[in-house]
Amino acid sequence: MRPTGTPFEVVLPSSTSFIKILDVPYFDLKGLKITQEALEKALRTSVHAEVFAYLSTKPRIDRNSAHSTSCTVYCNIWDSQQGTSAKKALGQPIFLAGQSCTIRPAA
Repeated sequence: MRPTGTPFEVVLPSSTSFIKILDVPYFDLKGLKITQEALEKALRTSVHAEVFAYLSTKPRIDRNSAHSTSCTVYCNIWDSQQGTSAKKALGQPIFLAGQSCTIRPAA
């Protein structure tokens, strides 16, 4: 039994949701290759910061082709078993490096 006044926390069971962000510029506005750190900062300060606050790993950058100027970014997010947090962002636009990108579920 817990002593009276002892704080406790109730949380939903954790799972991981996998999302991808399409058409992210591979180069930043200065022409430099985008970094995981820059992406993570941009995601955590975006309009979807509530979702990206729970990144379980650094975002993974996958250039669309060897000569492409865009890439797909994959993110793992700590979430409920129902994927409640990720669902808030799916299908929504997010602006990264001056470009409107789309958030989709990663298959």
